[in-house]
Amino acid sequence: KVAALSSLRVANIGNSSAGINTAQFTAGLAAAKAEFNALNIAQARTSVGLRSFMSSSGLAAQGAASLRAAMQGAGLGFGIFTGATILAATAVYGTTKALRETITVGAEFEKTLRSATSVFAEIGQDRNSLQPYIDQFIKLSQTSKFSASEVAEAFKSLGQAGQTAQEALTTLPAVLNLATVGELSTEKAANKLVNTLAAFGLQATDAVSVSDKITAASLASTTTISELTQALGQVGATAHAAGIGLDETLASIALLRQVGISASKSGTDLRNIIQSLATQTPKAKAAMQALGVDMKAVWSGPGGTLNLIAAFKELQRVLSGLSPKDKLKAATDIFDRRSSGALLDFIKMLDGAGNSLDAYLSKVQN
Repeated sequence: KVAALSSLRVANIGNSSAGINTAQFTAGLAAAKAEFNALNIAQARTSVGLRSFMSSSGLAAQGAASLRAAMQGAGLGFGIFTGATILAATAVYGTTKALRETITVGAEFEKTLRSATSVFAEIGQDRNSLQPYIDQFIKLSQTSKFSASEVAEAFKSLGQAGQTAQEALTTLPAVLNLATVGELSTEKAANKLVNTLAAFGLQATDAVSVSDKITAASLASTTTISELTQALGQVGATAHAAGIGLDETLASIALLRQVGISASKSGTDLRNIIQSLATQTPKAKAAMQALGVDMKAVWSGPGGTLNLIAAFKELQRVLSGLSPKDKLKAATDIFDRRSSGALLDFIKMLDGAGNSLDAYLSKVQN
């Protein structure tokens, strides 16, 4: 438990005929400082309770003894730091500061751990019950830019959103990926991801795939993760109810965003377009038939559900040859007036070179 401090003993620091061997002393203390920076992992593994850890290992007492022994071996005392030993003094300050910071990190992790795991009824609060989660949080922190405490916060958010402990563990890697790419806190990333899963009726095992698709759509449309997930929040449940999958929804949002429609409005517009297509009024149906829309293609989704991509392609085909005035009238007859303008912007984007809906869909899926 005192490997970090014991390195002070073996630094081979001593006096020379010319005085203190400052270089060797500094090197030994620098090594100890590096080891202290990793001690938060050892603390968490040793015991959930920091006080229990300190008591059982005797780290404080042994550490102080080791430090004193190292100082004495170097012929130094805390009261004799002069210009000749300033480097050694700096190293000692850094080492003790690292120890203090390590203890603070350990205490923070313990507090966050207990708060996070208490959300799940199936997790006991004894050490044996908590240890697998401690190990997993530490492992994930070592392979991401987030601390073990931040990983635990994401775990807590997933539990508060209704996931079981096992589902939350399965979802965590995807949360950390989304948080990294989107520059989000782990808590926010967890909420955004679990809301998307719920909106489209997906499971925790789909989390990594969903995170990857959101990231791909963000990169394809120069839209932030926050903007995309905000739009998904507006349209997700409606799209899922109409039988439209996440891929098609993301591709459509990405294209609307490229037109310049805001994140929240793109979600709302797409929701209104889907509602208009899925629940056609007699007037809308007659307008589409008059335009020559292939209704079989529109309803070629699984089980005869709405095929959003096919519907947009058909609308692009029949509207592209009309005058601006006739386009507006046709769009208004088919869709809610609030969404007709968005549809026309959408069609205009589809008409542009290299901006086909298939291209966006391919980027999301691959």
